[in-house]
Amino acid sequence: MPIKWEKNAGKAGRWRYEFNRLINGQRIRTSRLLPEGWTRSRAETFDRQETARIYAEASGIEQPKRLIEEAVQIYLENKTHLANFAKMRQEFVLLHPWYAGRALDDVPQVSQMYAKDNPHFAPATIRNRLAYLRAAIRYAYKKHSIGDRDYTDRMEFPTVNNERHVYKERAEILRLARACKDLETRAIIMIAFYTGLRWREGILRMTRKNIRGDLFDLGRLKNGKPHMVPIHPKLNVYLKRIPFEKHDRTYYKHFEEAREAAGMPEVTMHTMRHSLASELLSKHGANLRQVAEILGHTSLQATSRYSHFDVDGKRELLNKMGRKK
Repeated sequence: MPIKWEKNAGKAGRWRYEFNRLINGQRIRTSRLLPEGWTRSRAETFDRQETARIYAEASGIEQPKRLIEEAVQIYLENKTHLANFAKMRQEFVLLHPWYAGRALDDVPQVSQMYAKDNPHFAPATIRNRLAYLRAAIRYAYKKHSIGDRDYTDRMEFPTVNNERHVYKERAEILRLARACKDLETRAIIMIAFYTGLRWREGILRMTRKNIRGDLFDLGRLKNGKPHMVPIHPKLNVYLKRIPFEKHDRTYYKHFEEAREAAGMPEVTMHTMRHSLASELLSKHGANLRQVAEILGHTSLQATSRYSHFDVDGKRELLNKMGRKK
């Protein structure tokens, strides 16, 4: 059978698809590790569809189709000058198991499958990651004639509602951290709150080299400016946990257990970032521009979602006028 189970692939094992046949005198070989979490039934369905496609192409019944991987490769080769190139390349690495070996006209199915296989990801994370794939396919079609049309018109993206945020006070974040039994995950929670960094894109990618004295040196922002974040004294005890080398799903599983234990089922890891912004604006007199710089926003537009806290701070300042000391 072309699929087999590899128990040493990934954290819990994965299915592998293999094809090695002689068709019309031509030896055709291919091997592909299928995404984590696939059941035997799903792997067998892929086996039947992919084997039929290979036979059809090799027999001349069907013309070889251009692959998503080809479009991604061309896109990466031509976008090395972008400030976010390293992040973009990493996103494609994370997406690769879902689009590996898939034709361009499979991209709608790829987007559906990725969202379905990763329900633990925030909708914004899935949407942003798939947006890179869409950009690559459109670029390859428009600039290099890869494919006979733009196949991204039927891609599905999860709905993201950025207006509905959960904000927690510092005492609540500390209670959440104490409820976390895994010490590495507890460190991630605390670093996320006291820096406002995104946990997957920022904290999980940290190495010891990112620690420069009392600063986190995180390279450069999209506008080319250095991204330096002060290390709060409360974090010194957690720095020894860096780098975080387990799979992000492992950390999020511990986080989910902690939020249930703390009675906060509504929070996500991204809540730490929102909570820091609200804490600085509502309790410590910060303004939107200062918060934007701390969060690494390159414009105030992204920070404007916290404007209600900024207004409260301004109101408090104005109300102090005329008060007796």
